[in-house]
Amino acid sequence: MNVEPIRKVCHAAGPFVTLYLERASPARAADQPSLRRWNELRESLITAGAAPSLLRRIGDTLRREPALPGDGDGRVLVANEAGVLLDQAWDAALECGDHAHFSGHPELGFLVRERARSVRLLVVIADRHGALVQRVVSVPAQVGPSRAGQQRAAVGTVGPAAVATYRTAGGARRQIQRRRQETVDGRLRHVTSYLERMTRQWEPDLVVLCGVEAGRATLRTELDTAVHGHYLETDHGTVQSRVDMAQLAQELGKMANRIGRQREELQGERFEIAVARERAISGADDVARAARMGAIGTLLLEYDHPAEHEAALLSATFRSGGSVEFTDTAITDGVAALLRCALPARDAA
Repeated sequence: MNVEPIRKVCHAAGPFVTLYLERASPARAADQPSLRRWNELRESLITAGAAPSLLRRIGDTLRREPALPGDGDGRVLVANEAGVLLDQAWDAALECGDHAHFSGHPELGFLVRERARSVRLLVVIADRHGALVQRVVSVPAQVGPSRAGQQRAAVGTVGPAAVATYRTAGGARRQIQRRRQETVDGRLRHVTSYLERMTRQWEPDLVVLCGVEAGRATLRTELDTAVHGHYLETDHGTVQSRVDMAQLAQELGKMANRIGRQREELQGERFEIAVARERAISGADDVARAARMGAIGTLLLEYDHPAEHEAALLSATFRSGGSVEFTDTAITDGVAALLRCALPARDAA
């Protein structure tokens, strides 16, 4: 997960307005453009104390660019008095809801959760004439136990408008796949150039080669050059066959789940090592103390339960050069940390 754009936001001065717009269906996008949806939320932010000049930063951006180019996903914007600091696609599922926050820290928990959970697959579907390249964002099925129900959380709020509603899945979290695709013509240098550019810019977790055997055979050497041989291959992916494309979607889902499990296992191993070395803590008070001292190497949060003062913890972690990871395992107060160094005793702190 590339957090550099988020890290820059955390170094800025507040207060901040953070806006999340869900991925709308085509019918809703036509009937309720993003600016109208923003206007429905801004009055509550004014009540919470947000300055009209700050709110204009968001409105002006949505007026100039109602949607991100070529993007059918959700959108997240963060602004302070200096301007809009972040404007990115947010791979939110339908019906997650629009919401806005006015707070002393940017409310980035929803965004970093989505980025941490998602698996990016660059899928090369070969035929005899070229390749259809899909960028697949897959949200793996839940690895650990889930807690059903709907929660309400006030996360680092300034005023009542910052109360956010979020959803958790009952039972296993369903798998979501979203696709964007581009056809690359049959000249191999075009395919190679495109794949090299996309692996640099989009940073996929895995490249997958599929499609007809004759096309795959042509592209194997090119993939060795473009992605240094780091790819998997599958027989599925005949574009003319709806059944075969459905089987490909299932295969991609399995690949994403494997990557998700590997992440969880690696995270568990790192935490166990940190505990053995007395470099792991849990609980809101201890983690907040570590954040104040700039001692957090990795902040560990729960996927489905925001921690108390989560926005402040995220900002402190990113400002000090730390990272964030998420788990489906319940932890004390929903927050833990791997430390760069041991904390001094409380009476010495």
